[in-house]
Amino acid sequence: MLHFFPKIAILLFPLFIKETIQLQGDCTVYFAVEGNSKAECWGESDHFECNYASCHNGNFQWTPMTGCQLQDSPDQSFSDQQCVEYHFDTISARYFCKVHRHKTYVCPLKNNISKMQCGNCVKTR
Repeated sequence: MLHFFPKIAILLFPLFIKETIQLQGDCTVYFAVEGNSKAECWGESDHFECNYASCHNGNFQWTPMTGCQLQDSPDQSFSDQQCVEYHFDTISARYFCKVHRHKTYVCPLKNNISKMQCGNCVKTR
């Protein structure tokens, strides 16, 4: 019976490693807050679940976006926004940005827009 224990331990070891290795996530495609402590962060190919407290853009927990328009509004004026959540839509090549008041803005793709980075993540995909 004891000769099976090392084999079982080797098989189960990768399950424990996933929970202990902490990665950095670059949230270039998608960033969303899940409750008070978690955030979902997608890069170009990797998806992460992160500790929300570790997610920042500079000293802030929001991302600035410029040239935004309030979604589905007759007022189509442009504004700068502080996006607490966002996702990139590949079909329209625009970002959809949520601000603190839960309003959604549509913002153009700009390579100079900085994105959230999270430092305490596990890779989910």
